[in-house]
Amino acid sequence: MKLPTLFLAEILRENDNGGLETECYVGVLKAKTAVSTFDSRLTFIKLRQIDLASLDSLLELVENKGLRSILQRQLNALEFSVASSAKVSAAVIAGLWKSQMSRWALEAASNDLPRFRRLSNGEWGQRDAIKLAMAAFGLATSEKPEHAELTSDSDSAFRHVEGRLLEDNVIGADASSIPGFSLIKKSWTAHAVFARGG
Repeated sequence: MKLPTLFLAEILRENDNGGLETECYVGVLKAKTAVSTFDSRLTFIKLRQIDLASLDSLLELVENKGLRSILQRQLNALEFSVASSAKVSAAVIAGLWKSQMSRWALEAASNDLPRFRRLSNGEWGQRDAIKLAMAAFGLATSEKPEHAELTSDSDSAFRHVEGRLLEDNVIGADASSIPGFSLIKKSWTAHAVFARGG
């Protein structure tokens, strides 16, 4: 298996009623390290929940009968992990892509893969502006917001910032309070005027 790569995980957790429920996630496997002769440790980052009841329900999403049969054999033999071929993986991703929740999780996880995604000039400019604004406020560009919101159909570069930001509200809130400046005027177009020391 070539790393880094996307992976799917099925996790059993206790629900509020004390029962067990299954949740599925997508993430990025970053590294594989030998810890003994027969054991390896896998390092992963940023699990994001997907719209999937269990890994077995992936079979319903794969349309090609041959690929579905291969996936069925892999799932039946699954003890801890299994590496799928590019064709099976592509069929699984195509099936997951039909769900808005899974699509967002796949896009976000894919952005954690080095050099995976090409950006349009507009999106590159937005990302550059986000990084510049973070630097202006003394934040490292690698820092993530504690909480943020964004509409699911937005094409803003903010959708790739972990926590999902509502762009106008963030700009409005941050631009309204700059140490050493007083807000004089603000408009709906996000235009703000400041005066030093007042």
